[in-house]
Amino acid sequence: MKLALMLTMLATTVAFAQPPAGKVEVTRVFEGTVNVRGAKPAPVRVAIYSWVIRERQRIATVELPLRGTAIVQVRAGTVTSFIGAERRPRQTGDFFTVPAGVPWGLETEGDTAIVEAVVVAE
Repeated sequence: MKLALMLTMLATTVAFAQPPAGKVEVTRVFEGTVNVRGAKPAPVRVAIYSWVIRERQRIATVELPLRGTAIVQVRAGTVTSFIGAERRPRQTGDFFTVPAGVPWGLETEGDTAIVEAVVVAE
């Protein structure tokens, strides 16, 4: 009886921790200026974003406050990326880049995916 009650409480807590169905959760992990050293030292703006995209969800166009080149990694699950007119399946561990100014989106099918992007803008 006590075990059943504890499992019910745990399941309820996990359910409340999940984003609502149909909602894509995005988190800004970092945003700031980084000084790049080299032939022409210059400060660049960098931001890191993380998405939790539940099954059968689509982000038609990714809108980010910082506009620049994105280096994207699928951290968990599988997604389909849309970069310009190119559609490509991606899986856990895959990296891809999105040039600045090119529209892009993401879509999941049967599982939840976690995607992280590092955006660099001058």
